[in-house]
Amino acid sequence: MRTARNGFFDHISRKHLAAGVGIVLGPLAILLILGTIFLQPEPIARETVMGCYGATGAPTLVIERDLIRIREPEARTFEYVAEPDKTGYRLSVKPALGLEPVGARQYAFVQQRGTGYFWTLLPADSGTRSRLRKPEDYGGRFEVVARDGVTVTYTRSAAAGSCG
Repeated sequence: MRTARNGFFDHISRKHLAAGVGIVLGPLAILLILGTIFLQPEPIARETVMGCYGATGAPTLVIERDLIRIREPEARTFEYVAEPDKTGYRLSVKPALGLEPVGARQYAFVQQRGTGYFWTLLPADSGTRSRLRKPEDYGGRFEVVARDGVTVTYTRSAAAGSCG
């Protein structure tokens, strides 16, 4: 006498079950592999982001090939990497220097907790898109979120070598 089976796939042989799983998961695995190979974002060259940047109420920044200089009496510098992000491109900056409010709509860079920060690179016209899709679209602007939650937009004003 046979006992009743409780599983949903118990009446299917292992060979047919393996074939069915292969039919479903095989194409998904191929798409994942092809996506990983062909959908890699283009790298962004450091020359693309180099220059003098200013923002209302915040210190001027000079982005050079290997570092970012804060135009202030202390002349502090920090490292950066221009890199692709999940939704666009960004500057990954180290150490964690963030904008701290020091007055009414005035900001200064101060050391904060963490290993670094990410500043979102913006296209020339952010009215239609807020993120870069490819490096050629970079409009000489990036966003830094200050400690009080205000987004400060830096805009390139001149080449790094000609920053006064």
